[in-house]
Amino acid sequence: RFRIVNDAVVGWSGSLGARPGINIVAGTGSITYGADSHGGECRVGGWSLYFDDEGSCTWVGLRAMSAFFKQSDGRLPRTPLYEIFREHFQLTKDIYFSEIANRDLSNERGRFAKMQLLAEKAFRAGDPTMEALYREAAERLAAMVKATRDQLRFDGPAPVSYSGGLFKAGEVVLAPFARAIDELGMELQRPQYPPFIGALALAASESLDTDARHALLETLKRSECPNFPV
Repeated sequence: RFRIVNDAVVGWSGSLGARPGINIVAGTGSITYGADSHGGECRVGGWSLYFDDEGSCTWVGLRAMSAFFKQSDGRLPRTPLYEIFREHFQLTKDIYFSEIANRDLSNERGRFAKMQLLAEKAFRAGDPTMEALYREAAERLAAMVKATRDQLRFDGPAPVSYSGGLFKAGEVVLAPFARAIDELGMELQRPQYPPFIGALALAASESLDTDARHALLETLKRSECPNFPV
């Protein structure tokens, strides 16, 4: 038997143990999935790179690339990001990066998403432009969570968790995201399990009640199962 769901559902199931709440995925793209205790469920975002994916690695990466071009031609003051891009791509002339972006990066958005790692490096080097960019990314992700909450019914503050590659940057994005969630009156929680365990939790929900399912997941967490802790 098979149950086919969006990866946002798997992320929610892992992060929140398949319990009521909202999960935001920020990886190559961005999307939320939420479920309440009254049978309601809701998805927000995930409309693709060309129309949405706000706050995702790709979204951050593209804006970091744009900042490099603007710093190169004088529209923005140069910050650590500028030299980080030049060194990473071994540029002797800035114009060569335009060729690289169009020839080598544009065929796969995952390559644009990897540019987020350069933005993170610049942030850690004290780049104010990238600090503002991550703050904006966190605010846009929080807006998606709010839209999800507003379409569901929670008995108290909505639990919120997260998954996806952007959050591997740690406090770079988690600090402004946590502030935004707190200002919205919701509770940010560290992910309980990785997405692949979330898939197992969904399967287990077909035959186990909530307590039995949670006991199964905790047993796995205490075992030598890979990818723990999250």
